[in-house]
Amino acid sequence: MDTHQMLWNEKVAKDIIKHLEKRRMEGTYAPTIAQARKEIVAMIPEGATVFQCGSMTTVDMGFWEDIASLQELSTLTRMSLEFHRKRAWHAGAME
Repeated sequence: MDTHQMLWNEKVAKDIIKHLEKRRMEGTYAPTIAQARKEIVAMIPEGATVFQCGSMTTVDMGFWEDIASLQELSTLTRMSLEFHRKRAWHAGAME
C-alpha cells in the first residue's frame, strides 16, 4: 500500500474513533492485518466464548487460527447455536 493510502486510512480511522468516543465507545486503529489480529486476540479474556459469525474478513485475515491457539476458550458457530436452540425447544425450555 502506498504512503498516501496509509495516511488516508489513518486519518479516516482517527475520525471514526473520535465519533465513537462521543458516544462513549472505544476504537483502535491497526495499520496492518497482523497488528489487528494481535490487538483483537489481546482483548479476549481467558475463559471467554467467541461467536464465529459468517464474517469472511475474520477468515481472510487468519483470525480463527489465532483464536484456536488460546487456552480456555470456546467458540460458537451458527450451526452449534441452531443445535442448542432446537435442543432447548424440544426440552420445553423455549416457547
